[in-house]
Amino acid sequence: MTIRIKNSAIIEKNKDQEREIFKKTLLALIEEEIDPISDRAQSFLKKYYANLRKYHHMSQKNFINMILFHTEHPVLREVYDDLHPKAADFMRAAVQFYEEDNLKLSQNAHKL
Repeated sequence: MTIRIKNSAIIEKNKDQEREIFKKTLLALIEEEIDPISDRAQSFLKKYYANLRKYHHMSQKNFINMILFHTEHPVLREVYDDLHPKAADFMRAAVQFYEEDNLKLSQNAHKL
């Protein structure tokens, strides 16, 4: 029982740290006016997806839909807006390109 509680506390601490890294990195990308379709922004998105998968079972499609939903829904969008006025639009543009890019890769793989 003690081990489970200790592990749970460690997992929550890791989640909090990763959340803070996500916020700081997103803010840096926006403030440096990095293009959402740039390699740097796409790398950030891939790392974000990898981090989420540590704690949640989700497909790429679910990840993409989650971001799109969070950036469209007025209440959920507030989380991004509170971080930075451009955060939701940045994430939306980045994930739309991510989706298109992964769709192309998937289609090319099926042609082989």
